[in-house]
Amino acid sequence: MKKKNWLIMLCMAMALALPAVLTSCGDDEDGSTNGGGNNGGNGGNTSELTVSQQKERLESTALELMGKVNTNDFQSIADLFEQVTDNGDPGDVLSDWFETCADACKLTVLGNGTERYLYTASNFYGQFTYSNGRWKQTGKESGNLTFNFNNQNGTPCQLKVTATAKGATLHHNSFDSWESDYNGQWYNDEHFKENSFVVPDKVTVTLSQGGTKLATATVNTKLTLSNGPEVDLGKDKAYVTAELMVNDYKIVVEKAQYNMAGGSNNTATASAKLYKGSELLVTASASAAGTVREEDDPIVKSVSVSCDVLGKVQVRGTVNNVNQISDYLDDISEKYYNNEEATKNAIRKINELTDLGLYFDGRQDKSAEVKYQARYDDYGYNGYWSEEQVIVFPDGSAYQSFEEYFDEYTYDSVIRKFEDICEQFAKMFGCDDDNDRYSYAPSHRKSN
Repeated sequence: MKKKNWLIMLCMAMALALPAVLTSCGDDEDGSTNGGGNNGGNGGNTSELTVSQQKERLESTALELMGKVNTNDFQSIADLFEQVTDNGDPGDVLSDWFETCADACKLTVLGNGTERYLYTASNFYGQFTYSNGRWKQTGKESGNLTFNFNNQNGTPCQLKVTATAKGATLHHNSFDSWESDYNGQWYNDEHFKENSFVVPDKVTVTLSQGGTKLATATVNTKLTLSNGPEVDLGKDKAYVTAELMVNDYKIVVEKAQYNMAGGSNNTATASAKLYKGSELLVTASASAAGTVREEDDPIVKSVSVSCDVLGKVQVRGTVNNVNQISDYLDDISEKYYNNEEATKNAIRKINELTDLGLYFDGRQDKSAEVKYQARYDDYGYNGYWSEEQVIVFPDGSAYQSFEEYFDEYTYDSVIRKFEDICEQFAKMFGCDDDNDRYSYAPSHRKSN
């Protein structure tokens, strides 16, 4: 069996619902053939919506959500980004400052040449001002790192970062590295560099223009290490909350928790919300139960996911025994590709372990659910069996593959709208390429 790390298996479980979630980021126009609000269509029972009515609801909800994102709301930040990029040559002042701060993080040099560093935010402080084409250090106040500059209209702007001195010290061998000095001809004096970090309890970043806050970010972190400072993913705990605000948009991570100190109740959970002003646009959450014996050998008992868009479209459900599902998928691709019966048997077992559904208007009755079915690709001279995700409707009689359900013709307006938003952002931040155009239409299955 291929070993899957914790992240890969979570992504695999989320992928069962992801295509439906992405397409559910759509719009609900009043006066559509299926009705609106909590009544839905067909007498108010959303589980009885026809396939075409479901697609209309998803498309309208997607368009409504994207219609609430105005790229012009980010123009002021884009202008600052361009100003700093074009004129913000760090020069020797910032380079020398950073090198001095990094040197202050060096703890010891052992007899074998190993250098030990402890990087902490409290060592990186100072105030800088950009004027006449260069940065100048204008202060050495501890506790904050501040950059002052003017925008293209001469309005004073400031980027300020503050972090608490208190925090958790952690080290992992993945942080370490081998370093070499370059004498102009070759690298020599190779030495080992051991890196540890202090994660502050709280970090705040503020970007302001003319005294008005354009963007803020606050991250609160609490780490509990069983063998501090050494990280042990099988025993440690982490709890993070965060809030990011850009003009009228706000993302709130209400909880990102990792708890492997709970014995049989080990969990990893996350929940986040997206607002525009006071309006809640999207709510998403995920939780996993399991254990981590080794960093590359987690045991995931179950994963639950939930996503709500504008209160109109929801995707939610549970995937049980993720490790076993991973094994079944490996078997299908590696051993059963020429065996119809074995492939279908593995898919039947996968479907028994999954319960993922599409809902409308917060109702409890499923409008459709996500399952797997066997697929045979015949290339004339050869063919193989594999699995594919399908949409199953309440009576069990209608199956449509994701390619059929989320086809680029039905959702052409959604795809084009999304492409336009991406291109607008790309141009705004100078990342566009006129020769390329984004394409998010459903892709055809690739052969192995």
